[in-house]
Amino acid sequence: MKSLFITNAFFLLPMLMTLSCASQLNLSKAISESKNETINLSYIDSSGKGYERGLIGGMRMKVIFRNIEFTKQANLIKVEGVAAVFFNEKDTVGLSGVYYFVAQPVKGYLTKIRKLGETNSSQLVDASKPDGYFSFEITVDKEDRLYFISRGGTGLEEYDIGKVCFKISPITKEKTTK
Repeated sequence: MKSLFITNAFFLLPMLMTLSCASQLNLSKAISESKNETINLSYIDSSGKGYERGLIGGMRMKVIFRNIEFTKQANLIKVEGVAAVFFNEKDTVGLSGVYYFVAQPVKGYLTKIRKLGETNSSQLVDASKPDGYFSFEITVDKEDRLYFISRGGTGLEEYDIGKVCFKISPITKEKTTK
C-alpha cells in the first residue's frame, strides 16, 4: 500500500482555499437573495430625512453584485458591483448618482449610518468604470444592512449583509460574472 505525505504547506494551501471557496455557497447570490422585498419599505434617520422604496425615473433599481470577499476574522467585507435599471436579461443601464451606505434599522429608524459613496458616473468621475459602478471595503457587524438610494430619497433597496456574512463560514473569496 502506498501513502502520500504532504510535508510542504504550499501544497495544502490551494486545497484549503478550494474547500473554503466551495463552502461559501455563492456569497453574492446569498446577499442578492437577502434583499428586503417589503413593498412599502421606509426609514427615517436621526436628522429626520426619509428613505423609501419607489421608482427611479419610473423604473425599479437592480443591484448586481459582481465580486464579494468577506474575511470573518477581521469582519471585513469588500464589495464590487453595479446599480442599474433592469429592462431584461441582456439590457441594463447603469445608474450614476445612487448613494450607498451601511446602517442598522431599529423600529423604522436607521442608526449607526456609515456612508460609503455614490455610484460612478463615467462622464464625471471615472471613465474607465461603467455608470452605476460601486466598490467599497468596510468592517461589518451582524446587524448591518447595505442600502442603495437615489439622490431624491426614493428607490430604497436593502440587503442584510451582516446576517449573510456571519451565517456563512469560513468565507475567504468569491467572484461572480454577471
